[in-house]
This record gives sequence, C-alpha cells and structure tokens, in this order.
Amino acid sequence: MMRRSLIEPALLATSALLLGVAVHALTARPRATDQGRDFMALLDDSGDGRLDPDEFRNAAADHLDFSIIDVDDSGFVEAWELDLVIRHISSLRNSLSALPRAL
Repeated sequence: MMRRSLIEPALLATSALLLGVAVHALTARPRATDQGRDFMALLDDSGDGRLDPDEFRNAAADHLDFSIIDVDDSGFVEAWELDLVIRHISSLRNSLSALPRAL
C-alpha cells in the first residue's frame, strides 16, 4: 500500500516537469549562430541587433518579403531568423537580390 502512495505523486511530478520542458521548448527563441550574428551586424544600420522593415528593405531590395522572414511576427528580423534564411535559401540558386551570400 505504501508503494502505491509514492508512485502516484512521483508520476504527477514527472508529468508536470515534462509539461514544463515542453512549454519551454515550444516558446523559447532559438539561439543565433555566429553566421546569423555576423550577417545581422552586416545588415543592421542602427546597431540595435535587429532589422526593422526599412533596414530590411534596404538590404533585400524588395526581393524578399519581410513578413516571411519575420517568423515570430515581432515586427523586426532578429539574428536567429536570419539563420533560417542562411540555412534554407540555397546559395546555388541565382541571386534575387543584393544580399551578400553568407555561405
């Protein structure tokens, strides 16, 4: 009888811990790589560590849509979002803009 009384609280505590880990994993922003931070430093005219729509327009020359790159809809493009661009836009494809190739 005593074992059963210890198993249930242990299972509840484990479930709560796993739920907390899952919520954190779903809501945490990814960390930017060195390539993403370097790319941001190259494009960020204001030096605030993120691109506003005007800075992005200057860099992308209207060839990339800001709303697609701004994954979290924050109104700014951050270094981790530039990482997604670096990873998923092929460097073998013909260039659509004046953006420098990061790879």
